[in-house]
Amino acid sequence: RLAERVGERVGERLVEGVGERLAERSAERMVERGAELALQRAGQGAARHIVGRTIGESLRMTEHAAMHALKALRVLVPFVGMLFVIHLAEHDRHRFVEEWKARRSVSCGLFAIALLGDVTDVLAHVCVICAGLVHIDHGFLHAVENYGMGFAVMACLSVVAGGNMFSK
Repeated sequence: RLAERVGERVGERLVEGVGERLAERSAERMVERGAELALQRAGQGAARHIVGRTIGESLRMTEHAAMHALKALRVLVPFVGMLFVIHLAEHDRHRFVEEWKARRSVSCGLFAIALLGDVTDVLAHVCVICAGLVHIDHGFLHAVENYGMGFAVMACLSVVAGGNMFSK
């Protein structure tokens, strides 16, 4: 009975810790990347001008022009996602090198798995981008997206597990 309660508490704390770490890391990465891109692309005044102009122009668009804009989003949205995953891969590579130098084989392996998952996810994004430009079989694209999502989840879990190994 005691072993069951201890097991339940350990399981609850493990799941709770992994969930919190996953949420924190995802939010931090999204905010960091968003801030970096915003600062890189334009100043605040330019951004307001672009947004205002885009909204104004979109209201004047014809149906034909709107359809072209929507088709462009089929390429732009996965492209932005790909840039985000490349950013994650860079951080995972950096952490892999740190763990390698510290001779922590388990966490080093977890960050290597995360890096592999990120690279595979980037390749899946490239396929989706290509599908927005040229015809790719829908079944094949669906399979690529499924595998890409699976590798992304694997990478995320590996980062969380590797990051929790030597945290305080």
